[in-house]
Amino acid sequence: MLRAALMLLMLTATGCVLTDGVRRSSLPIEVREARLIDASPVKSTYEPIDPQMILALRNSLRKSCELKQVEHGEKHLPLNVLAISGGGAYGAFDAGVLQGWSESGSRPTFDVVTGVSTGALIATYAFLGPEYDAYVRDAYVNSRAEDIFKTLPLITLIRSDSLASSRPLKKRIDDAITPELLKKVAGEHSKGRRLYVGTTNLDTRRFVIWDMGAIATGGQPESVALYRKIILASSSVPGFLPPVLIDVEVDGKKYQELHVDGGTTAAVFVPMSLAKCDPRKLARRPGSCVYVISSGKLYADTETVKRQFAHITLDAITAMLYAGSRNDIFRIFNMALLCGMDFQLIAVPQEFPLNQDSFAFDPAELKRLFQLGYEMGKTRQGWRQTPPGAEVTEQTLPRTSVQFKTEK
Repeated sequence: MLRAALMLLMLTATGCVLTDGVRRSSLPIEVREARLIDASPVKSTYEPIDPQMILALRNSLRKSCELKQVEHGEKHLPLNVLAISGGGAYGAFDAGVLQGWSESGSRPTFDVVTGVSTGALIATYAFLGPEYDAYVRDAYVNSRAEDIFKTLPLITLIRSDSLASSRPLKKRIDDAITPELLKKVAGEHSKGRRLYVGTTNLDTRRFVIWDMGAIATGGQPESVALYRKIILASSSVPGFLPPVLIDVEVDGKKYQELHVDGGTTAAVFVPMSLAKCDPRKLARRPGSCVYVISSGKLYADTETVKRQFAHITLDAITAMLYAGSRNDIFRIFNMALLCGMDFQLIAVPQEFPLNQDSFAFDPAELKRLFQLGYEMGKTRQGWRQTPPGAEVTEQTLPRTSVQFKTEK
């Protein structure tokens, strides 16, 4: 649905007509998905990095941190941080991971939880604990497209700010985010735990972090309204769902900002301030861990691209979004590395058959995704300690020619 909607949007905006394009001899799927090795007699001097070296560096920094703390009598309590990325219907995987993780008995109480887009919808419940696992499961597994959005008639698109209405999603958020729920969030906030959600301010083109616990602490009707608006905004894919107006006051004057999906500017995030890093003592949080749940795969599925405007544009955007997501995760890994924190990442395995449309709320697909996440969360299988691109099979080697062979 989302891929089709984006294609329709591009065609509507440009007035372009699809043609058959130019035929080409494209790589078959088994070759596209294989690792290509140069078959040229000219050998590259470049060698892939051993991911074990990255882990050794992390262990070295952690030991150095622990020694310094003993020497100086310092003590910094460890942090458990959970960051949940965006991903639309792929959030069913996150719901499965959380429930399976809870049932494994190894899920920690998170000191900090952050969420973007579908992660913003889940973050409040992940923050409040396993007692909400069943609710999150039902909210995703039993979702239908009509529960999230309602497409608008084509004739209205010229004057509309989106392809679909988010009224169904707004109603679901309004029903779920109650004053009683916010009291619980405020209670955890008062204990020092933190909950953050990210949106994108369209006027400034920048990422905005909202302290949801502080907002919940307000305890006023307007606090509930703002909390709901932020979650709706973080889940509103620009162009597909309408932006959300948020009233602000600057120097005594009232204005309105337009906010959309936080994934537009950051697929997943952890505020640097949480690590309490000191330039003179970078590693300050031994025993801490940053857990990242990536909703969906780390790399887009390969596909033979048609030489047509809409297809080329859409697939280029898809490539950029996946690359941006990997870069955001790598940034979190670097922060953890510098601050002596462990890093754990889980995502949908590359070999898992996945609908490329993250807005296709197909019941069977949602159940498959949830079950996958549940099994991985319960068995603790699939978690990795390295960032995207660190494993040898993920590293891009310089090409020395246009002759290749597939790795056996």
